[in-house]
Amino acid sequence: MLEQRRIEANILKAIYAEIKRRLGEASAQDILGTAVINDSISQGQAYARVAEDT
Repeated sequence: MLEQRRIEANILKAIYAEIKRRLGEASAQDILGTAVINDSISQGQAYARVAEDT
């Protein structure tokens, strides 16, 4: 899981830089912040479902 997060962070770094270039720092932080939070919630819910099945 940590390796996956490292890979995701590297990808998001490039995406953040491009959003920042086009829309500004505040928009880049807002967009990626929301996306990361939503993805974390989704992954946590999926993990909880798997844990319930064991």
